[in-house]
Parts: sequence; C-alpha cells; structure tokens
Amino acid sequence: MTNKHVKVVLALSFITALLISSSFLTVLSATDPPENDYDDQNGDHGYYPGPVYPPEIPDPENMTRRIGHFDGETGYFVSLEGTEDGISNHALRTGREQFLTIFDEIFIEGFGKYKEEEFGYRYVLKGHAADIHVYDNPSISLVLNVGTIGSERLVSFKVGDFEVLQNGNEFVRIGHGDYTGSLISIEHGYSRSEPDIDDGFINFKVTDHTTFVFRLERKGFMDIRLSEFINDNMCQGRIGAEFRLETFQEYYFYMHVSYRDVNLATRMRDEKTLDIMVSSETLGEEGTILLLDISSTAMDISSAEDLKLDFNREKAALVDDYSDLEDSRGPAYMVITGEEGVRILFNVPHFSTHTITIVYIAEVSEHYLGSLLYYVPTAVFSAGIVLLGLMSYNKRVKKGKS
Repeated sequence: MTNKHVKVVLALSFITALLISSSFLTVLSATDPPENDYDDQNGDHGYYPGPVYPPEIPDPENMTRRIGHFDGETGYFVSLEGTEDGISNHALRTGREQFLTIFDEIFIEGFGKYKEEEFGYRYVLKGHAADIHVYDNPSISLVLNVGTIGSERLVSFKVGDFEVLQNGNEFVRIGHGDYTGSLISIEHGYSRSEPDIDDGFINFKVTDHTTFVFRLERKGFMDIRLSEFINDNMCQGRIGAEFRLETFQEYYFYMHVSYRDVNLATRMRDEKTLDIMVSSETLGEEGTILLLDISSTAMDISSAEDLKLDFNREKAALVDDYSDLEDSRGPAYMVITGEEGVRILFNVPHFSTHTITIVYIAEVSEHYLGSLLYYVPTAVFSAGIVLLGLMSYNKRVKKGKS
C-alpha cells in the first residue's frame, strides 16, 4: 500500500470519528438551556412576542383552549354587569350568542363601587369595602377580596342557572350539566364564617379579611383527585397563584391569577423554554404552591420525562403523589398530563424572589436524534471504505510475501 493510500485511509478515519463524536455531543448538549437573561415584564400580560388579543371570538367548540378579553361588558367567555353593590348577570358564554348564568347577583354589603378597570383578560371593580377581579377564562371566573373594619359584613351569591351540589365548611360546589364550580372562602384571620344557603342564596358573614375564589371546571378537563387537591389547598390558603400559557395564530398568551400576595412574571425564552419569576413580600418562610397550566398548543408534553424543571438554576425534585408535594420542604413539582395540555403543581418552599425554568426536552432530543440518524449512514459508509482499504492492504502484503 502506497503512502497515498495510507493518507486516504487516515483521512476517512478522521472524518468518520468527527461525524460520530459531533453527533453524540450535539445530542448530549441539547437539554442544557442557555443562561437565563431575564427581561423586564410587561404588566399583567407578561412578555409576549405579538399582539395581546386574538383578532376574533373563537369557534365555541374550541373555546376551552382559548384566552379571551373583554369587549365592554362581555368577554370571550364571561359576561357581567357592574353595580353599586357588586356585580349582576355573571355568566359563561357557551356559544356566540348563548350564555349560562352562574350568579344572578353578587352582593357585598357597603361595597361602594368607585372604579372599573380592564386589563386584557382581567376586569376589576374597586369599591370601599372590596375589590372584584373577573378573569375572562373558561376555568377561572373571579377572585373577590373583602375587608372589614371592626364589624360584620354580608357577602351574598345568588345562584343563576346552576344548582347547589355540595355545601362544605370551607367551600360550596355548584353545577349545571357538564359544568361544576367551587366557591371557596379563604380567611386570612383566625375565624371562618360558614356559608348559609337559603333558596339559591349563598350567604357569608365576613368578620375578617376574606378572599373568595370561584373556579369553574368542565367534565373531562380535570380529574377528581386534582380537583380535591386544589379545593383543599385553596381553602387552607396554600395555593398562591395560577398561570396559563397557550398559543393562538403563532402568538403566545399568558394569564396570571394571584390568590395571595404572590407575583408572577413569565416569558417564553424560545419555543422550548419557559421562564417564570415568582416573588412575595409577605409570605416569607410560609411558601406556596403554584398551579402552572401549559396548553398543548404551546408544548405538546406527554409525560414528566419530556420536561426539565430548574428552581434558581438548580434541579427541582419530581414527586409522584399529591401527599409528597404537600409534605415537601424543598422545591418540588408534580406533572399531570391530558389531551388539553399539562398541569404542573410546583411547591415554592419559601420566599424572596425565585426563577423557575421549564424546558421541553422531548422535541429537542427527537430533533437531534434525527440528525444523528442522518449522520450514521455516512459514518457507516466511511467506516466501510476504511475497512475495505485495510483488507486490500492486507491482501497486498500477503501477496508480496508469497
């Protein structure tokens, strides 16, 4: 074999080794996210690379996956009227011209409305005794904060098309057809007023600062154990905030709901990386649980193995059961998957300001695995040429000796 042949064999060997090593290194490095250069957020909407609102009301059959906004007194999902004593005709839009009344009236004694504001998907009525936050989303309807000044205050919910299904000490469940809703009272003091139900009126006597949360569920979109977990921890004040992400016509849409003094700022760093900044000025060592809802329109996640979650750039613990999440003393999360997307329950053990990074790794791995499979035939072909060259060289050596 001549020197020229040896050089060819060495060159082909080098190319083969380079292709194989580069392919594997690319796959191994694919799940490492870049450094978190967190940008300033834009108010309630967080960071968004496009318009805030979809251009038109979605088709009713697909409404369960859309975030809308208010247009006057009517939103994509919610309809209501503001009054001096609270709100009336609080309804869910079930079609373009069809509505299902949840509450005919929400009455707050001494409410004294003085201001109404719209923040995209959030509509706020402010009064001297309370403030009402109505969210234009099919799963979260309203958050009502009521204060007292050394006296008792009546808060009354008059049920509309719904009926009372269950009356507990801390929440009341109402339902109509495929829809069920939970009206939860969270008292921040030391006393709790039990609801009194009379002829469709759900009445509370508030003696402390109290937050009322109404959350709506639709059959098939939340399992019973998850619903019970949310209700129980909401009543105990352990759930601090909720977040939903989805896409519509290639734009990202974010929705933040705060149940306690928990602030969220979110952004999609790229198509596979979600950054969340969470903070609280009052919770301190108490910590909280976050409900993170990611639509399949944004990330098509099928299992917990598809995700990588970091808390302050360190890996958070993945748990398999609700009790493990409740008992966790460190950053931990649980993943519940479904056709509509994935729900992540995240335990924040204590507060200052933290960053949570969610990386969708399945699609990344599949992409680079495809690249690897592209290089493998080339590598095998190169190795075959090298092998044939060596076999030819051995034959020439043997022939020369003979």
